[in-house]
Amino acid sequence: MTISDYIGRTICSRFPKAKKKLQTVYSGCDLQAYHPIWSTAAKNTRARLRKKYGVKSRKVILFVGRLSDKKGPHLLIKAMRQVLKKHPNAVLMIVGGKSFSDNSLNSYVRYLLKLAKPLGKKVIFTKYIPAWKINKQYLVGDLFVCSSVWQEPLARVHYEAMGLDCQLSLPIVAGMQRL
Repeated sequence: MTISDYIGRTICSRFPKAKKKLQTVYSGCDLQAYHPIWSTAAKNTRARLRKKYGVKSRKVILFVGRLSDKKGPHLLIKAMRQVLKKHPNAVLMIVGGKSFSDNSLNSYVRYLLKLAKPLGKKVIFTKYIPAWKINKQYLVGDLFVCSSVWQEPLARVHYEAMGLDCQLSLPIVAGMQRL
């Protein structure tokens, strides 16, 4: 099984005999885990998390994903310099760790921290958040950005952000190009 036709084609190009065995099964998310922003539960969660991260009255640009160069969080950090010129009240929140349930540092994560340091509190790293809690993190954002720089086959974060979009009208930006 593959999560996209793109991944299936890539596998077939490398292993032609696998073609008859492959089937695309798209990822998804549990829409029942998302509460409409107008609900008391969502309002309370948003207020609590925005207070926790110190972004109560700020415009939050949200990135959710592994901290990998292919996911492009470095592009968002670099772009924040321009964003802040027009929107000084903006903050970039980066939700994720080096890998699934792994908050250790590698050279890329160190690079991200170094890149973000001059921006101070305008870039917030939450580290890894377990999948069963991730839906609440989307409530913090005012804009969701998936900055992947490879041919992203439609990551789960897209579904999660769109799932919340049905409830919150969270604007979504995806498909950035390498700068």
